[in-house]
Amino acid sequence: KMALAEVLLLLLRLGAKMEELVKECVDFIGQNFAKVTALPLDMSSLAEDIHAKMSKVISEEQLEELWERSERSDDDSEHSKQSAVLVNRIYKHKVEHLLRTMHTTLVRCAQCGFLFSAAHRAQLTCPSAKPMVDYRGNVVAYHSPEPRWRFQKYLGELRKGGHSWREIYWHIWGYVQVQRCKACNRHFPVCEAAHCAYHPKAPVFTGSKSNGTYPCCGSVAFRFHSTDAAHQGCSNRSHEIEERPTSGRTPGEQQRVLRLLSLYSNLIVIPWEG
Repeated sequence: KMALAEVLLLLLRLGAKMEELVKECVDFIGQNFAKVTALPLDMSSLAEDIHAKMSKVISEEQLEELWERSERSDDDSEHSKQSAVLVNRIYKHKVEHLLRTMHTTLVRCAQCGFLFSAAHRAQLTCPSAKPMVDYRGNVVAYHSPEPRWRFQKYLGELRKGGHSWREIYWHIWGYVQVQRCKACNRHFPVCEAAHCAYHPKAPVFTGSKSNGTYPCCGSVAFRFHSTDAAHQGCSNRSHEIEERPTSGRTPGEQQRVLRLLSLYSNLIVIPWEG
C-alpha cells in the first residue's frame, strides 16, 4: 500500500506532460481517497494544477470525512496538519469549479445589502426593492447589483478575516443553491433555509377595511399585500423545500443538493435574526 501511494505521488509530480497518466492517478486517488490519505504522505505539497484536477473527482463528503478525521486525531501530528491543508486547497479549487459549472457568481444587492446568485436574480425577491409588475402580470421585486462591489475582493476580505477555503466554499455553496418553498411560495438560497418568515396567528380585519392587525405581534396586516409584505413575519420556521427539481436540475442533482444541505447545515445555514 505504501509503495503504491508513493508511486502515485511520484507519477503526479513528474507526469505533468502525460495527461492520460495523470488523469488515471487522480481518478484512482478519488476512488480510494480515504485509504490514500490515511497513509503518512504529504499530498498537500502537490502542484496546484493537480489539486484542481482532484477537486473535480473528490466529493464534499470525502473532504469532510478527512477533515473530521484530522480534527479527531489525538495528537497534533504533522500528518493531521497536512490533511487540513489538503482539504482547504481542494476546496479552493472547488469554489472555482462550482461557480463555473453553475454559470454564476455572487453579487451584492445595492438595495438590501444581501448577497445573491447572479444566475438566479429573476427568481429571488429583494425585501427592499420597490414592487413592480413584470410582463407576465406577476408582482416582483428584484435585487439590483451594486456596481462597485467585486466578488474577488470579497474573497480576499474573507481570507484576511481568517476564514478557511472550506468555510468559504460552503458559504458560497449556500448562496448559489436556490430552492423553492412550498409554504411561502418563493425561491430562496439554501443558506436561508431557516428564514421562512410568517405570523403564527391569522390577521384580523374589521368590516371591509383593507388594513388590519396581526394578533401575534400587533403589526399592520394588509388585505391585499405587496410582494414585500408577503414575506414579513414576527416568527420564523424552516422552509418546506419543494423536492421536485427546479432551475433545470435533474432529479439526481436535486437529491444531492438536499443531501448536502441535510449533512452540513451547520456549515451552510445562516441563523435567523428576525
